[in-house]
Amino acid sequence: MNLGEHGVRVGELFFPGVPAAVLEPAFRSPTLFVCFFTAVEKERPTLQVLDVARNNAQLVLPIKQTPRDTQHEVQISIPKSSFFLERARALFAQEFGEGEVFAGEKVSTLLKRANSGDRSADLTIVRILQERGRSEGVRQEFEFVRGSARESRRWEVGPRLNLMGVRASFGDLLTLADTVGTLWSGNSNAVFFEPFGPSTVVSAPFAGIVRYADDFGVYGKSVILDHGVGISSMYFGLIDISVESGVLIEQGRPLGRMGNTGLTWATLLGAMVFVHGVPVDPREWFDLQLYRLVIDTPLNQARDKLDIPYPTSLTRVP
Repeated sequence: MNLGEHGVRVGELFFPGVPAAVLEPAFRSPTLFVCFFTAVEKERPTLQVLDVARNNAQLVLPIKQTPRDTQHEVQISIPKSSFFLERARALFAQEFGEGEVFAGEKVSTLLKRANSGDRSADLTIVRILQERGRSEGVRQEFEFVRGSARESRRWEVGPRLNLMGVRASFGDLLTLADTVGTLWSGNSNAVFFEPFGPSTVVSAPFAGIVRYADDFGVYGKSVILDHGVGISSMYFGLIDISVESGVLIEQGRPLGRMGNTGLTWATLLGAMVFVHGVPVDPREWFDLQLYRLVIDTPLNQARDKLDIPYPTSLTRVP
């Protein structure tokens, strides 16, 4: 079959399929494809195949979603919030034009009120940065890695990342507060690590191509890695960056050091993982046990079924 658009549709999201040989060179069958996608509550994933003549075939995938109690309420105390709020104002002025209007007010008016000590204006600025600033960053991230879905997987072995020192996880209800009250509250789309031990060096958990390495709005100094087959990751809040854009780096390569840049609240590392531009729970990629369950096990089952030998760099997962 001459395929046109094919992949998995989940609600309004579409995740393209790629030849399985892109993920694992040993899978050379022209009829074998692979697709990474993420589940969305109350949406039924549908396999979609569209040939060049625009004939469309669909199949609802019989998957079972197992709810996980992963959301926690995380309270972050910022005793000296003046520095945090000053930085928020500077980012707000940098990211948005003076004439743009939010909550019925121009950016210039909000900044004038905030600089005069109006707390309500400061809270509005922080909320806009957290909501619009974060979503715009996600959109831009996808632009950096667009088109990599059909490029070969760049990693061979499971993740190498120290999961100690996790302060907040993907999906947690994160509340930032000072001595007066709440500054912002919302769901986290990243995992936040605080320093654990003397080293604050951040290393690449997987091999990949550096697609971006610079200041990135509310995220601060950031590195975006393209791992191929539509998988990418971002590391933000860094105090410095030790890689350059366009370079293919190996697993374990230092990316920079934890910092307090962008709209972060302390020395930390923020980490995100994307599947075709959609943020997903990084723990399913960074935690070795979850990685083996989600990634390695299905691949090993396919190898066994097709009688394909295991690469020497991979360990068979029982």
